[in-house]
Parts: sequence; structure tokens; C-alpha cells
Amino acid sequence: MKSVRFRVVARTLMIILVTVLVCSTPALCQDQGGFARRHVVEIGGSMYFETDGEFQHGFFTVSPYIGYFVADGFEAGISASLFIGSYYDSPKAPYSIDLVPSYNFATGGSVYPFVEGVLGYHSLDHVFYGGSRVHYGARVGLKATVGGKALLLVGVKYLNESLDRDGGRRTDEPIVLTAGFSIWLD
Repeated sequence: MKSVRFRVVARTLMIILVTVLVCSTPALCQDQGGFARRHVVEIGGSMYFETDGEFQHGFFTVSPYIGYFVADGFEAGISASLFIGSYYDSPKAPYSIDLVPSYNFATGGSVYPFVEGVLGYHSLDHVFYGGSRVHYGARVGLKATVGGKALLLVGVKYLNESLDRDGGRRTDEPIVLTAGFSIWLD
């Protein structure tokens, strides 16, 4: 029952964020001035909710992020994530540290499609699965300027994660919707 409530809340938040993005787009018809250029710094973060009926768990992820544009469009970033939720009602608070290279496409407007890779280390604190793991994946989405030097982010993220258990391995491949907010500095 708890995971159903989490799903409803997560879907509601995603609908609200997508609605804000879609409703804001007509007001953002011109480039707000220079995002995705060399030497720009992006600071922000994203969040998502994930649930898995097989293990009857759900968790909310908060991921602060900082990136630096080494060239026009190409951003080198790092992200740290904290996972808040439960497996079998046991508290868990694992974290991950990710290297996040990305490419932001300049469209001449105020919306920037992006694609990013993810390579990271995940520390897992769980009663049935232990140890640490390396994960990799990708995220694609849109960054839209929402006044001045602020960005609203929406995307879809895929991760390949392997868990160790009693000498065996289990692989999870979640695909989740993400939403976030960031600012950029010249």
C-alpha cells in the first residue's frame, strides 16, 4: 500500500513539473543569454522516485549537481545522490557519486535538449544485499530557461546496477523520469 501512495505522489509531481515546462515555453521564445557556452558553470540538481514491485520497495532520490562547460555544448559534471526510502520496511540510506559528462544542444531558443552519460559508485546498505557497486547509464531530456539564468530540467534516466548477494549477482535496470532545477554562472 505504501508503494502505491509513493507512485501517486511521484506521478503527480512529474505532471506538475511537465505542465509548468509546457505552459512556460511560449514565454521563453528567445535565448536568455548564453547557457551551454565554454567556461559556464551549472549548479543545481534533480530528483526522482523509483519503485519495484518485486522487492516491494520505493525510494526518493535527491541529486545535487555541478558542471563546467569545457567547450561550447560539452559539460563535465559530478553528482552526488542520496536515496531515501525502504526495502522490506528496513531503513536504507545509500548514496552514489557519479561522473556525468553531457552534451547540451544549442537550438537558438531557450530550450536545450541534452544527453548525458553516467558512471558512478553506489554504496548499498541493505539487509539482503551488501557491498558496493559500480553503475552506468544515460539520461536524455530538456533544460528550459525560466527567467534570467535559471533552468528547469525534465528527463528520462536509465541505469544498469549490479547487486552482490551470497556470491551471486542481480542486475537492476531502472528507467525513471527525472525533474530538476539549476542555475548557471558566467
